[in-house]
Amino acid sequence: MNQPIPMEAFLAADSSMVLLVLAAVAVVVLVGRFLLKLAWRLVAMTTAGIVVFYAVTVVLPSVFALV
Repeated sequence: MNQPIPMEAFLAADSSMVLLVLAAVAVVVLVGRFLLKLAWRLVAMTTAGIVVFYAVTVVLPSVFALV
């Protein structure tokens, strides 16, 4: 019942654990890059929206007031 576990079993467990950790790191990096691109796109759209809102509510009425 208390037989020694062969060294190959440890090596197989180690290599599969390393592959699992590498796969998890790859997934985290890819998801992180996607979320970062999404966040920058959100910032850009928000900035464009603020500029358009400012132009429509402040700049255009003052231009028409001068005419």
